[in-house]
Amino acid sequence: MVIGVMEVGLALYDNEALKDKRSVVRRVSNRTRNNFNVSAAEVEDMDASDRATLGFVAVGNDHAYIQGLLDKVENFIVRLALCDVLDAEKTIEHY
Repeated sequence: MVIGVMEVGLALYDNEALKDKRSVVRRVSNRTRNNFNVSAAEVEDMDASDRATLGFVAVGNDHAYIQGLLDKVENFIVRLALCDVLDAEKTIEHY
């Protein structure tokens, strides 16, 4: 079993309140979940209105497939252009 975890730091602009931030985070996570078979959640920076950290997890049986899937998720978030991707840290574990 191969588990891939990706933590994505996002910069959010033109958000005056946490309500605006939640809207962007919800759109990014929902669209990503709908297009890819991954789990998603906001994992850090809950109270900051100008940044967010999302975590994505994918499970499979092939290291190359999971690596490619996480790369596609990162590229998808960039192409959405709802926010800027500051960094994306990927970890793949074998069990």
